[in-house]
Amino acid sequence: TKTRILVFVLAVICIGYAIYSMVAEHRLSGGITEIALNDNHVQTVQAEVYVIRDETIIPAAEGQRASIVGDGEHVAANETVAYYAADGQSASDILRREELNRELEYYYGLQNESSVITENPGRYDDTIYSDICEYANLVQTGRLSGLSVLKERLRDDISSRQTAAGEQLDVNKAIAAIEEERRSLGEIGSYTEVRAPGAGYYVSSIDSLEGKYDASKIDEFTAKDLHDALDLNPEPDSKTFAGKLITSYKWYFVCELSLKDTNGISAGDKKTVIFNGVEASRVQARVERMTKIDGEESYLVVFSCLNMNSEVATLRHEMATITVADHPGLKINSSAVRQETAEDGSTEYYVIIVEGSSRPKRRIRILWYDGDYCIVSGADENGVPYRNGLKLYDTVLVKNRG
Repeated sequence: TKTRILVFVLAVICIGYAIYSMVAEHRLSGGITEIALNDNHVQTVQAEVYVIRDETIIPAAEGQRASIVGDGEHVAANETVAYYAADGQSASDILRREELNRELEYYYGLQNESSVITENPGRYDDTIYSDICEYANLVQTGRLSGLSVLKERLRDDISSRQTAAGEQLDVNKAIAAIEEERRSLGEIGSYTEVRAPGAGYYVSSIDSLEGKYDASKIDEFTAKDLHDALDLNPEPDSKTFAGKLITSYKWYFVCELSLKDTNGISAGDKKTVIFNGVEASRVQARVERMTKIDGEESYLVVFSCLNMNSEVATLRHEMATITVADHPGLKINSSAVRQETAEDGSTEYYVIIVEGSSRPKRRIRILWYDGDYCIVSGADENGVPYRNGLKLYDTVLVKNRG
């Protein structure tokens, strides 16, 4: 009917007008707009690095070795790090007996505790949640050496909550099962304990390059030393040694970077470094020294680091990805950037944004530029926002500069 036709025509007109309005908003007088959104440009360089640490080799004993400490774990002076027995099975039995002894100690303690825990079990919830978050953080950041201690603490907290809640824990049954397994191991023959000569991080393997360069003389390390070090061929030999001890919390790695690649690096800076192909190897390192190499357009760069885990503990000659700079800010099209001369004669950069029917200027500071896009900020070098600075989600006019 005529009424339906009229309604249909009006609907088409309304839809058409809505589409026109949206297009007009983004193509004003032939112009194109974009929304200013958060982004971060990370600038990295690849480098061949050599790792230098304070390391002490631990002599081996007779027989087959069974290490009881994981790589990268911190040990105290005179702490047992390995057992040596006549054969591999005996060494394995010794390790298992040690594990069973620790479990027995735990359950005996739990047995005594169960008679005195009467408080609200909810008090353990926050502690357990905190333990789980800390566990995840250790895994994510690669600090694996602390997992064993945290695992035992989490187990203790969960068991305490179960006991406080009145859940039945058959501690006696668990103790009986452990003692039965310990008896099944039978008599273990003679063995030798190998102890740490001092405090530090234990590593079960060596590469024959320990002590090649003195970490305490890192200030004297030269570009020639680096070239010589990178030409060395490690010769692993763990048969005559029980491993080694990294005796200093701070360790170093050295590389050569071109003049271009050092743009954005200064002594004292902290940089993120990932050792390529090595899991859990993301570390925070400090730039200790930058030395211009004679006759070369490059620098010798010395980094220091305090991070340690099982992967990092065994590094020596590696390829690394070094974050030279990162530029968090607002990403906009380079075509939108305009410039003008300020009253003091300096150059100021700005963009034009769309606010309804108005086209105000918004001042920006360019952080990074690649030709097509740039990362900018609406604040000065100290983070103080400009009075008329660009903001997140502003609609930026890219073209139609007239």
